[in-house]
Amino acid sequence: MKPDLRVKSEPLAAAKSAIRALSRAEREALSDDLQTRKLTPPFVQAVLGSRYSAAIGRALDALVDAGLPATQLPVLLFFTENDRPPLPSLVATAPAGVDRRMRATNEVLRDLLGRAESEILILGYTFEDFQENLPDLRRPRQSGMPRLQIVTSVKRGRSQDPADVLVERTAARLRHSLERLTAQSSDGDTAPLAAAEGYLFTASAAPFEANVFHPSMHAKVVVADRRRLLIGSANFTASARFRNVEIGVLFENADLANDVYALVDGLRTAGALHRV
Repeated sequence: MKPDLRVKSEPLAAAKSAIRALSRAEREALSDDLQTRKLTPPFVQAVLGSRYSAAIGRALDALVDAGLPATQLPVLLFFTENDRPPLPSLVATAPAGVDRRMRATNEVLRDLLGRAESEILILGYTFEDFQENLPDLRRPRQSGMPRLQIVTSVKRGRSQDPADVLVERTAARLRHSLERLTAQSSDGDTAPLAAAEGYLFTASAAPFEANVFHPSMHAKVVVADRRRLLIGSANFTASARFRNVEIGVLFENADLANDVYALVDGLRTAGALHRV
């Protein structure tokens, strides 16, 4: 039987948002724990020391307080799990005067970065000035400024320097950019990021060898709050945002977002990333 959802809209929306932030396996486990009564009200206390966050406990308590019986919560989780996520949408950059019929890359990038509340993950091959080409990382002062992780490549180009020298030079530039994003502004009108971490894909620093092709970090991905993600061809440069022909796909899907984090964790575990 489908649950009676005639409860206040605010707690229902908050609960569904918190639940969608879980992976599919975590949602199934939560449903099982509710059905077997391993978790019972008050949930904010029941989740202490468990795999679930306090946000999940608060959301479940809010639903019960709004009139939804605790026995119907597993059913609500089932229907939340089977809600169709929003369809992906295309975004694009095109030269001036071209009818692209899609949201602009720059508009979507500003939206993702500007609305992120807790964390941002960016994988990119080329970054120009962060303040100019990652818009809205700094914003008017507000609570809940997000944490940032950036993973990028080491570009050798024509350099003949040893790999460790090239990595450290690239790390110093990235470190300087991240420090600017976490520093207090002189005017006090904008807030810094809560934290910022940078990682370099070190295999791309290997010296040139004839007929040997070394890998690079060539992905262009932005993940906001482990839920919304943009995957496309655009680097984080002015040309990619305003002049080139670029196409990307915008998703709202927590499972896909967590898969990107899993890839980065795998690279880190394998020793392929150097933290700056």
